[in-house]
Amino acid sequence: MAPGTGRRLSQALTDAGLTEVGAQVHAPVLTGGDAAFLPLTLRSLRPRLLATGEVSDMDIEDVITLTKSQGAAYLPNFMVIAWGRKPV
Repeated sequence: MAPGTGRRLSQALTDAGLTEVGAQVHAPVLTGGDAAFLPLTLRSLRPRLLATGEVSDMDIEDVITLTKSQGAAYLPNFMVIAWGRKPV
């Protein structure tokens, strides 16, 4: 899914003719060592992240190390839930 899709969902549902449109964002706070998915995600995205020129390989490794630290707290990707009703 394209970045920014979540914040456009409500308008997309409205544009599709739905009524009573709403949305919520779920953003769990994780602490270091809680989950392996962020380090795995960063490793899989490494080539694309490096291609931007905005981060170095060391930057990526530093973030991966921080996610394993028991003192770290971070927000993973937000999960957006959206709904609407089809007019009768």
